[in-house]
Amino acid sequence: MTVSATGGPTKRRRGGRGFKILIGVAIALALLWTGGWFAVRHYVAGKIDTVVARAEAEGASLSCGAESLSGFPFRLGITCTPLEAACPAEDASLSLAGVEAMGLVYNPGHLLFDAKGPLTLSGPDGTSASANWSALQSSLRIGFSGLKRYSIVSDGLDASLSAPGRLAGPVAFKADHAELHLVPDPDTAGMIDIFTTVDNGVTTLPGRPAVPPATSNVAIGVPEAVLKQRNDPVAAWIASGQPVRIHRAEIDVAGLSLALAGDATIDAAGLISGNFTVRLSALDALPALVDRFRPGSGEKVARLIGPISAFLRPVDADGKTWREAKITVQRGRAVLGFIPLGQIPSLLRGAGGIALAPAPALPDQTLTPAANSEPAAPQDLGAPATAAATPETPAAAPLTPLPAATGAAEAIRDLATTLKHPGRCARG
Repeated sequence: MTVSATGGPTKRRRGGRGFKILIGVAIALALLWTGGWFAVRHYVAGKIDTVVARAEAEGASLSCGAESLSGFPFRLGITCTPLEAACPAEDASLSLAGVEAMGLVYNPGHLLFDAKGPLTLSGPDGTSASANWSALQSSLRIGFSGLKRYSIVSDGLDASLSAPGRLAGPVAFKADHAELHLVPDPDTAGMIDIFTTVDNGVTTLPGRPAVPPATSNVAIGVPEAVLKQRNDPVAAWIASGQPVRIHRAEIDVAGLSLALAGDATIDAAGLISGNFTVRLSALDALPALVDRFRPGSGEKVARLIGPISAFLRPVDADGKTWREAKITVQRGRAVLGFIPLGQIPSLLRGAGGIALAPAPALPDQTLTPAANSEPAAPQDLGAPATAAATPETPAAAPLTPLPAATGAAEAIRDLATTLKHPGRCARG
């Protein structure tokens, strides 16, 4: 008799049959997953060949040395060691020791990148940039609505920029650690929050004293259109009608700490308006810092600290004792309490430098710009665009950026423009 009164053998046979069905389904799913992974791998390999062929058709060259596709079963990784690209028509080239791009099969909107240095970029007129690092990783998350998050993190960063036509020598930058994060503002549509951190960053400009190591922490919100329109971000900012929100911008250098917060708006003429809170910590370290760049000026700055401190309110925050002040900017005109600081020109292309207001009556007026850079309590003024000159009040003199800084910015812009338009490689 094969079936007991309790039906036990029958239940065991049914349980065994169900287990076999489960095993079969698992094997079928595994085979489908494996086939799907290799199908995606084949598709990606074809896309790489298409990109390389298109580059060659446009007069450029693109090579992926020691190319490999791996990551089975849950990832799909593409490795190029090295990655090289060139555009002879633009006299531009790129070389990277190695790069790995990894996609998650179960989460196709999340991409991971890992780069190996060194990186070298060259552009027209001898402009070139190089960088190396001990670690450089990046992450990109994309959803149906667009960007969800972008992050890049680097350790042991060492970069330099050369532009013989603009710079007397290379501009160098080093940092123990650096981070950049872009996240859409969850509360305001069309705004992107940018977070940056730099630990022990050192910038060296040709012909200038070495800048002490600086640590910075910045969190700002910018209109999304500003990031998309790299050719003219100021015009994009004006068109967006949205402010730039400085949630936090803090820098520590040579024992001196500076923090800034506030919202900035811009009008159709490119003039800035806004209310800003500025905090300074360890103000007594300022004279020594200034003296490094202008030997003999530290004593003059020290004499200005006392009168300036009268406009700064003591505040204890973040484990530091700060001196806090408020700056009001209306259509470019900046004031520190009742003291005019100067006129910030239009940010539209072709505008000049910052026009400094005449110095208030302080013990020594030689370093008015240094004094004016420390703000205080605001007043609401119906500010004109520019302070008019009078016999008692001479016209403000323009304060232009350092030539090395200007040249470096122009060189970076040219390299970025060259990389942004690969179609210019077409010889026809």
